[in-house]
Amino acid sequence: RRRDGHTHLWALVPGDPAAVQLTFGDWDDRDPSVSPEGDRVAFASRRDGTWDLYVLEFATGETTRLTDTQGYAAHPTWSPDGLWVAYEGYEAGDFDIWIHPIRGDQPDIQLSHPGMDTSPAWDPVSGRRIAFVSDVDGLQDIHVANLDDPDERFVNLTRSTGPAYSDPTFSPDGSRLAYARRQDGLQTMLVRDLAAPEQPALVLGAGEEAAWSPDSGVLLAVLVSPTQEQVIAYSMTQAEALPAGLAL
Repeated sequence: RRRDGHTHLWALVPGDPAAVQLTFGDWDDRDPSVSPEGDRVAFASRRDGTWDLYVLEFATGETTRLTDTQGYAAHPTWSPDGLWVAYEGYEAGDFDIWIHPIRGDQPDIQLSHPGMDTSPAWDPVSGRRIAFVSDVDGLQDIHVANLDDPDERFVNLTRSTGPAYSDPTFSPDGSRLAYARRQDGLQTMLVRDLAAPEQPALVLGAGEEAAWSPDSGVLLAVLVSPTQEQVIAYSMTQAEALPAGLAL
């Protein structure tokens, strides 16, 4: 959330209008990603002059620097065991997906793939898949990297013929992938069943930058209008009525 000229991390409990500010300072913090244990959050910050990754411990408020790049590191996502963080990094004129060991006991691993690769999302169950955005086929598509298959490691899920796709995120049970599609100036949320990737994706409605509830029953998305931004809730079970939106 941007306030007083800087962007910082905030926490919001649905239904409670009083958001809690988590980071402070004369710099920008963004891209929060909560660890699988729920005890810390990885994020990108420009507090030391360039964009790098940091971790904030909720219990103590202590912040630790993860990366020290000469270029750019942002958009972290945790492995399900909490031992690794994947992120988008910019070096030598190219965006790539990198994997950083939390212990810092070995060098970062580059997920070698042509094109400009951004916005990684780690499969929270198997830990053996990473979804990301790439323009390797000419347009901005959602790709999935299979870490166990060196022969067919990368799969283009969306194969765009015009729209731009972004913001992939796995459901907590690993069965579905939500992502955004921009077409004719409209940003729309879609959900794909990964057990049947050949089937058309489910179109939910307006939104971007999705986040799942822990039980995979609700998908939250950001709805941007000319005058405000709201969090919109979509029911993935159709079993309950949800509010039209929760204004930030």
